[in-house]
Amino acid sequence: MALYWDGQRSRWRWEFDAIVRGRRHRRRKRLPAGTTEREARRIDQAWTAETFAELNSAEPAAPWITDALSVYLRERVPKLRDAANTIRNLEHLAPCVEGLRLDQLGELSRTYAEQHDHLAPATVRQRLATLRSACRWAHKYHQLGKLDWIAQIAMPAVDNARTHFLDRAAVLRLARACTHRPTRALILLTFYTGSRPGELHRSRAIDGCLVLDKGKTDRPIVKPVAPRLVGYLRHWPLTLDYTRYSFYFRQARDRLGLSHLHLHDLRHSAASAILAAGGSLAQVGEILDHTSAQSSKRYAHLALDAKRQLLARLWEKPGKKLPPPISRPDRMQAK
Repeated sequence: MALYWDGQRSRWRWEFDAIVRGRRHRRRKRLPAGTTEREARRIDQAWTAETFAELNSAEPAAPWITDALSVYLRERVPKLRDAANTIRNLEHLAPCVEGLRLDQLGELSRTYAEQHDHLAPATVRQRLATLRSACRWAHKYHQLGKLDWIAQIAMPAVDNARTHFLDRAAVLRLARACTHRPTRALILLTFYTGSRPGELHRSRAIDGCLVLDKGKTDRPIVKPVAPRLVGYLRHWPLTLDYTRYSFYFRQARDRLGLSHLHLHDLRHSAASAILAAGGSLAQVGEILDHTSAQSSKRYAHLALDAKRQLLARLWEKPGKKLPPPISRPDRMQAK
């Protein structure tokens, strides 16, 4: 708190410089021209008292984002099944959260998405989702921050539509193109069981089934294997790192000119094959271990042929079938 004469501008200047609640605050104001020294000292006392009252009644500063991440990494991450992936996501975010507080999460998420538009939206979303989980855990167990601040995290939109599907014949060609036999088995069983390849990689073979104690949804998974494919279970448990099987898969797909294909797409191809064989979306959800019907609805556009056949049967009379529909060019010629 200081009051001094500014000779350059010929007026009094008031300055506030103090540490309140552990933080340093500085404020400066110029008094109106013509203010006497007596009036200036009275104004100095009033403004100083008001400033102290304002700062003491204000809410304390928000905790640092790094504090929330520290307790999450120390106490929660070691217990996670995908701890390595969580740590990688937070390492990518570390340079961006340094020096920011939890009430700046919304601004941070928008800035991060703009500065990393060269990445796939799903990658950005996964990293921000990891940040959100860490902040929620720190709030729940350490009362750090507020839920309103966490809710402001802007998650980029991701298109979950599945566009790459293989039929049975294409999957068999892909398996034959793979020279690594355990990877060939992984390709076929991913398609013929509709499993997540990462879960198959961690599973074990028991009585003609692939069993995983804890899957993505924290539930045990038992995948029956068709009798004709039981012989492939001799490769289980898979002993190599998952990245090696991905490498052999990429070699096989590149030989067939399918560089756009991912190993996980074989799971979606299984859903397509089930619907093509007359299965329902409910059966897709049951075989693919979906926890909600919303997940199965991603494949609704693949069931159009089944819907057309169902609607066509509404017009059929008992014991009589309608003739096949006439194409528009034929009608034009008939006229």
